[in-house]
Amino acid sequence: AVVSTQSTGKSWSECVECFSEAAKHYQTARVPFSAGKCLQGAAAGWRELGDFTKSHSCLVKAGEMYVQNGAYPTAVSCYSKGAESLAPHLPAQAAELYLSAADI
Repeated sequence: AVVSTQSTGKSWSECVECFSEAAKHYQTARVPFSAGKCLQGAAAGWRELGDFTKSHSCLVKAGEMYVQNGAYPTAVSCYSKGAESLAPHLPAQAAELYLSAADI
């Protein structure tokens, strides 16, 4: 997910905070697809902030939310695109995401 800081907050850290909080609320409300979308937004924010480990964690959780919702193509896309963005920084975790996509 491409996120504009202009529309979601004044900084990437605010963006991550907002997306993470929204994801928690969607999980509580049992709306896993929307939780996944928010987690993907948080992953993009963490990536922009240079915290690729947290970005990876959000992508894994987002994919799990999509699978829980039965949105398998969205989960595959989340894992694949996430792996592509993380490959230069965390190659082992990127490979893990590709394998998760292949398993679906």
